[in-house]
Amino acid sequence: MPVDDFKAVLKAIVVLIDLEQYPAALASFKDLFTDPTVIVPEEHVEEINLLFFKTLEKVPLVQKIVFVKQISSSKNIPAKLCRRLLKEAPMISAPLLERTQISSKELIEIISEGDKQKLLSIANRSSLSEEVTSVMVKTGNIDVLAAVAANPNAKLSRDSIEMLVEVAVVEPTMDGALSKRSDLPPDLARRLSRPLTAEARDRVDEILETEKMRKRREFVLR
Repeated sequence: MPVDDFKAVLKAIVVLIDLEQYPAALASFKDLFTDPTVIVPEEHVEEINLLFFKTLEKVPLVQKIVFVKQISSSKNIPAKLCRRLLKEAPMISAPLLERTQISSKELIEIISEGDKQKLLSIANRSSLSEEVTSVMVKTGNIDVLAAVAANPNAKLSRDSIEMLVEVAVVEPTMDGALSKRSDLPPDLARRLSRPLTAEARDRVDEILETEKMRKRREFVLR
């Protein structure tokens, strides 16, 4: 979007806010943030932030939730504005925590705040680094641990998997999630000695059988 066009859109938003047409102003922000051709000029970032949050304060909660869902996958949300939205209540920030681009450092800062609902949203991200999952696992919250274990795109260190296995030994809710992971090492799978659900037991047996066959092949090749 050409700079002149951007300024025209911004001017229109200002008019809507002056007229207290806040829902319409929010719709204009949605169009602005989801348009891949838009790059907010640096000199207008602060103005956009001020206008946006003035608008957000004036619209009903339902509209806030819908708006954030609509922009959550966009790459054009100004960074400062995004960080501010991430501090909102979980019902508002959840779509961003699940889908928008956030650095591992920022995710860890949010995790350290200890909000369970936000942790569960983070656990559903399409990609999680070992650095982030190790911090999440250390929270010790069973629901969060199960959500992390159930996410096939969450990378887990050996230490994190060991901690999850220790929990799974005594916590039935972990069975299904952990037993389905492709990165569950055979030696750790053997620790799941407690009676498992039928599905989890089959998966653990599959892991152990695969490892047994691999060793047989290695022996034959010798």
